[in-house]
Amino acid sequence: MKRLYCVLLLLLPGGPARAASLAIDSLTGPVTQNEINSFITYMQSQTPPQTPWRAINGTGHNAWADGTGGRDLEAMGEMFEVSTNVSILNMMISWADYCTSQRNDRSGDSEPGNEHV
Repeated sequence: MKRLYCVLLLLLPGGPARAASLAIDSLTGPVTQNEINSFITYMQSQTPPQTPWRAINGTGHNAWADGTGGRDLEAMGEMFEVSTNVSILNMMISWADYCTSQRNDRSGDSEPGNEHV
């Protein structure tokens, strides 16, 4: 089975609308340049989740581990692996940096629950 299909499955749990603009030329054979370009365009329209360490609009607190942020980050890694496209790697690094900045063990955080561990 084509690896792109597996990457797309990572994105689907966020809802059918999330995957609506991704191109799938074929489920067999190598990933096409059109599929890579479609993935890049789609991911450029996404934003990393807000800090997950407190409830946001009544949602749970771990959007990176259990939500769209982690799935999107993993999808970027998979697509970089099959395409070696540096722009995908750069997006992935940017998202990983943002994720790391959201750690809840930083000293000096004033919010309750963000004490240094």
